[in-house]
Amino acid sequence: MKLSIIIPAFNEEHSITLTLSQTLELRQKMLSEKKFSSIEVIVVNDASTDGTEKILRKFGNRVKTISLKKNSGYGFALKKGFNESKGDMIAFFDADGTYPISHLPKLIEALQEKNADIVIGSRLSKENQMASHRYYGNKFFGYFLSTLSNGSISDTASGMRVFKKKLAYSFSSLPNGLEFTPAMTTMALHENMKIFEFPIPYFRRTGKSKLNTLHHGVS
Repeated sequence: MKLSIIIPAFNEEHSITLTLSQTLELRQKMLSEKKFSSIEVIVVNDASTDGTEKILRKFGNRVKTISLKKNSGYGFALKKGFNESKGDMIAFFDADGTYPISHLPKLIEALQEKNADIVIGSRLSKENQMASHRYYGNKFFGYFLSTLSNGSISDTASGMRVFKKKLAYSFSSLPNGLEFTPAMTTMALHENMKIFEFPIPYFRRTGKSKLNTLHHGVS
């Protein structure tokens, strides 16, 4: 079994070092436990204009870096990573320090044990530092989307997920921007994919947020 970890990054000079250090440490731990035959870490640098690219070069061949010449959006960066991945299973999370990288094995175990198609790290637990308007907005949208489908979901926009590689093509038509994750959830529910949520803590991001609440919704 092979795993691909995709990390989209746009102007994350303040957090990318810690994010990759934690990811590579976890990669080594999972390989030593023989959970996977190989684990690749792919960073998609979405035409960053700060020091992100310079920092990425310091990690050498421990990380596969895909550098986009034009800023193309969060969803586009993820889809580019999916296309370049070689794993049977794909995981992704943001580079801004908001997601608990140490929880990734738990999401992977849930995918395998529940025989799920997608496992979403739900940020709506008690251990979250999300702004209140985003917290309640996410809860409302999750409830609204659940009433329109046969499934049930609480956090539609979480940016920490694990899914089966065979589903990657299904997501190729989804939006290129920050709307990608709620659109992915909506499609998965509509297509009756088996979704499982695993509660995770959520932290305040490092650096300036790219999210415009009015433009991008509750994500």
